[in-house]
Amino acid sequence: MRLDHFLPILTRRKGREARPARWLFQVVSRLVPSCWLSNPQTRQAGLARRWLKWIGPTWLSSPVRRGVQGTCLILFLWFFFYSCWPYRAQPAPVWKGWVPEEVDAETGRIRMVSEEQALASLSENGRVYVFDDAHPGEKPGYLGAFIIQRIAQDAQKSATEGDVATRSLNRERSAAKIVALHLRPEQAISPESLEKLSVSTGPWSITTRPPGQWPSHYADDFARQDRVPVETFLLIDPLVGISTALAAKTWMWSLWGAAIILTLCVLIPRGFCGYLCPLGTVIDLFDWAIAGRVKRFRVSDQGWWVHIKYYLLFGVLVAALGGVLISGFVSAIPVLTRGLLFLLAPLQLGFMRGWHQVPPIDFGQIISIALFFGVLGLGFFRPRFWCKYVCPSGAAFSLGNLFRISERKVEDTCIHCNKCVEICPFDAIKPDFTTRTTDCTLCQTCGGVCPTHAIKFVERSNRVALKVENDPPTHEHSLSNDVRWLLSLNPKSEIRNPKPNFLRRLLPNIQLNSGAEPRWLRSFAQTSIGRRSFVASGLSLLAGLMGGLGASFAVKTFGANLKAPKQWRPVRPPGSVPEQQFLELCIRCGECFKVCPNNVLQPLGFRQGLEGLWTPHVAADWAGCEPSCNACGSACPTGAIRALPLDEKRVARMGLALVNEETCLPLAGKEACQLCVDECAAAGYDAIEFVRVHTKTDAAGKPVDGTGFLAPKVQPDKCVGCGLCQTRCFSINVKTKKLLQTSAIIIEAGDGKEDRIASGSYWNLRVKSIKGKHAQPSESSSSGTQSYLPEFLERSPGPPQK
Repeated sequence: MRLDHFLPILTRRKGREARPARWLFQVVSRLVPSCWLSNPQTRQAGLARRWLKWIGPTWLSSPVRRGVQGTCLILFLWFFFYSCWPYRAQPAPVWKGWVPEEVDAETGRIRMVSEEQALASLSENGRVYVFDDAHPGEKPGYLGAFIIQRIAQDAQKSATEGDVATRSLNRERSAAKIVALHLRPEQAISPESLEKLSVSTGPWSITTRPPGQWPSHYADDFARQDRVPVETFLLIDPLVGISTALAAKTWMWSLWGAAIILTLCVLIPRGFCGYLCPLGTVIDLFDWAIAGRVKRFRVSDQGWWVHIKYYLLFGVLVAALGGVLISGFVSAIPVLTRGLLFLLAPLQLGFMRGWHQVPPIDFGQIISIALFFGVLGLGFFRPRFWCKYVCPSGAAFSLGNLFRISERKVEDTCIHCNKCVEICPFDAIKPDFTTRTTDCTLCQTCGGVCPTHAIKFVERSNRVALKVENDPPTHEHSLSNDVRWLLSLNPKSEIRNPKPNFLRRLLPNIQLNSGAEPRWLRSFAQTSIGRRSFVASGLSLLAGLMGGLGASFAVKTFGANLKAPKQWRPVRPPGSVPEQQFLELCIRCGECFKVCPNNVLQPLGFRQGLEGLWTPHVAADWAGCEPSCNACGSACPTGAIRALPLDEKRVARMGLALVNEETCLPLAGKEACQLCVDECAAAGYDAIEFVRVHTKTDAAGKPVDGTGFLAPKVQPDKCVGCGLCQTRCFSINVKTKKLLQTSAIIIEAGDGKEDRIASGSYWNLRVKSIKGKHAQPSESSSSGTQSYLPEFLERSPGPPQK
């Protein structure tokens, strides 16, 4: 089995004939001109080789790996900046200002005109819905569905001349370019509808969205962009799936992603780190541009830091077993997504939508930015320091390398030139030029610089013409040597303990003679670790254990404290699972922030302690949840936010709107205000109604006309806690008019104010809850009537069928 895909150096192998052209070379030779390829006989470099040499030595030695790296980084950036960009979505357009010019009293065919408008989304034989806007301030009257027969883009002559009077079209407008629509009813029209058409003088409006249909433009647009899931790279980070499953004590569907990538890495050990990880590619770019040019902070490749990744992995898994999820703080992909979210996403939003839409930064975001730059800054110590020594996701793949079926091998033609050691990006080559198999990513960069072609990538069991190990001496102690040392009574005198200690009893059948150790023990020992380092490693593992337990205890003690009475609760996204489970599942990746239009979801600071840091909450002072959007659940990689259909999302309660009677302008008797009522009605919830307050009475106790105010009153059965009312009150009464210090209507979460279920239908939950509140004792066993249900529940078709 040959897995070679590196670009070999132009030389002959020492003492052997040149290796025949590999399968990759044969394929490429059929696809590109011959002048692009090198001639191994004359050692003449082709255009492709000269171009790759100009880019850099790693591109020259392993162009396939670099190409895959670049492709994955571009794909990741495409997901993040394009697929997660919500502002392409537009609601169904509404064209206003149409004047009916002709109405056929028998067939219902109509001709209406308006000033020139952009009608690109309309076409002949398309369906439109016509509304009468003759009474401003009232709900438009529905006139019916019509089919477009003809669109006349320049109908000036027809509108100004003819037998039919243009009635509402005045002479000033007649000189302008106008457009005419010829419509016919979609179905046979009733006499009552004909009468409405005949007596209405306009203006009319038309739209392509049926009356009463819930808007879905954000959800539809994201569904088109999410054909390839935007959270793909998060799903294939195994530490994300494993830690969330341990923290939640349940099987997570994200474990399938971890299982798939770990299975693929059996063939290509640590292939995720060497080929796919976008954070590794960003680190490479940073090292090339900045860190690689500064040498004063360099450290050795031997030291206590070389095994940090295993200690971090151990601590993360121990904390997850304690119900505390800290993998999002140190896993590769969440670190990158948060870094881009807090650094580059505001720039994208500011340049493309306006800087006024960029939310302010807080201390928690500064910490995340510092963590991201800290990961990059480790490159000042050694290139790819994070990937080599620190990344716990890489440690998970390193442990997976124990089950590899392929491996880097060095043949006996090796001339000890040290070029492979110098170019290896993962410090996976020992001083004797053999492989530290737990660190090797099969990137094949070393193969492209070997002057004798002594390096090959083959099956693990291959033993053909291999060089002698420990030549030159590595002065590295294998793990089996250290076990052998621990089995001694006196390490200095090497005197055996006549009484077997616990390690001897634990490993009774293992032969610890030189070279006779079992394969799994030799495989795990392919790292530079001396006797003192072995003891230090044991202490470090103990520190990882204590650190994980300590983190779990500290977070539980000083975290959200959900059992405390009257504890503040953040308003979570619609579809969020119960709070304790939410905190155990959320990895703080930031995907939900990026897909959320208008930055409704923002990262929480330290108000819930470290346990709630960077988790999403609804910042209703900034913006309210769009009724047509359900993207946050679709983008969540762990199920902390459930992926809800739009029919389910619009009835899922995030919180409850509460009116402050002391500051609300009408309730305080200061002035009339109906901002929240209008905003709720425009969203389609109609959860806020008017009540009259401060009405004066005459001597007979009767109300005096024209006194008092209409004040808002929230109907809890209809309110879903979207926050649009709070946004409107804050933006007008607080920021613009400066009449209030805080919004007079706010959204609160907590028991009885929100629906948080891990499975099941929100629609059924709402119907059951409302029925339970309104059912009479005598009706408890009957189905009862639904006349008391909110309008959006009455007209809803019910929960979507699976």
